[in-house]
Amino acid sequence: MRSQFHKLITILLTVILLAGSYAILPAKVSADEDGFYFNIVKDCAEIWLCTNNNSIIYIPSTLGGYTVTKIGNGSFRSSKAVKVVIPDSVIAIGDNAFNSCDYLESVSIGSNVESIGNDAFSRCSSLPGIAIPDRTTSIGDRAFESCSALNSVIVGNSVKTIGEGAFRYCSSLKGITLPNSVTFIGREAFEYCALNSITIPGSVKQVFHNAFYSCSSLKTVTISNGVPYIGASAFGQCTSLTEVIIG
Repeated sequence: MRSQFHKLITILLTVILLAGSYAILPAKVSADEDGFYFNIVKDCAEIWLCTNNNSIIYIPSTLGGYTVTKIGNGSFRSSKAVKVVIPDSVIAIGDNAFNSCDYLESVSIGSNVESIGNDAFSRCSSLPGIAIPDRTTSIGDRAFESCSALNSVIVGNSVKTIGEGAFRYCSSLKGITLPNSVTFIGREAFEYCALNSITIPGSVKQVFHNAFYSCSSLKTVTISNGVPYIGASAFGQCTSLTEVIIG
């Protein structure tokens, strides 16, 4: 009786281990198509590497007959592309997707992108402007950090979260309008920017510490009614600040 019980336990453990090993494998893996390497996950294509050396890159909306829904982590990192067009099929831009693309001067983000990952466009030092679509809800940590040429940012009206250090060291960024959808401004989100003024909308629940630290050109801050929390040194070392309007 005892031996039968042990045998049954052994069989059950084997089944569980086999099931687990299959669960972590992607459904299909595909190789190269015109310089785009991609995986097939849940019947959608996710780009994980691009070896396309063109100065202008139009990311395809389909690969291998599958809809491209994600630009994978680090897939275009350090690319020499000058212009990138992301199709409307894409719903997520992964971490470090375009990190350190020093030559990148133009990015068109598809209208259905919902999330921009951590460090997604960090250190794209030649990028002068970005328009974040209306369907985007989150801007990841350091997503545009050290984009030193960035002087124009349009934030879509569904963005809720601006991550830690999202625009830190954007030394050319003089103005930005935050929509009423924003609820969270992360730590050091705009640290060392060139902002002249900023309005914190009433939808915001938390402005974390150092959010606008050392924005030395910042003169006017407007904090709308309903903002319950502003962290320590959120506006520390803003040496030109002369006016704070609350309400």
